[in-house]
Amino acid sequence: VRTFSKLSDELIAKYSGEKKPADDVTKNIIMYRAVSEIHDQLKAFGKIALKPGFAPKMTSTIAMLKTSGISAGSFSDTVNAVKEDFRDSCPALFSKLCDISNIYSAYDALLTASFSDKLDSTATAAHLAAEHGAFSGATVFVDGFSDFSRSQLEFLYPVIDTAKDVTLAFVSDNTDGCRSIFTTVNQTVSLLADHSRRADIPVKGDDTTLTDN
Repeated sequence: VRTFSKLSDELIAKYSGEKKPADDVTKNIIMYRAVSEIHDQLKAFGKIALKPGFAPKMTSTIAMLKTSGISAGSFSDTVNAVKEDFRDSCPALFSKLCDISNIYSAYDALLTASFSDKLDSTATAAHLAAEHGAFSGATVFVDGFSDFSRSQLEFLYPVIDTAKDVTLAFVSDNTDGCRSIFTTVNQTVSLLADHSRRADIPVKGDDTTLTDN
């Protein structure tokens, strides 16, 4: 039995010479250094960026982005994609997005130069699993989840694509109504099933009904 975190660590240890992970204090120090280096480029955060509490808050912001599977590169691409729509209509918001993007890129470059980030481990392991066929021919069981983060989904996709058999267990009322308390579960099942079908992988359902008796 493995959690995503434990399995990610094992794959990284097997297929990659990963650097020592940075702890929270180290991340805050690196964030302060990153902000200091690009301070003159910041438009929205220029006046507050060097205040003591800014670095920890920005580190938390970056952590939320990473947890959602949004890398520095993808965030930068998104900001560039909305430039024409936001630059003139919402200049204040666009300036903040640009500042966050610049800070994220500077921070990530400094961090990855000397350390690894545990928040990146699942995404990193997903790439390694796909590259090395880590689950080729394996039988995999996934249980205990109602939904998955973006990075966890990216991890599961190569597992589904290459494993001999993948069984995912969910608790649901098997209804599609938006009022169902299992709406999130049902959406997750649909997402995984759609991926499997696009990859020409057969999808089988096995319903077990639980009663009060």
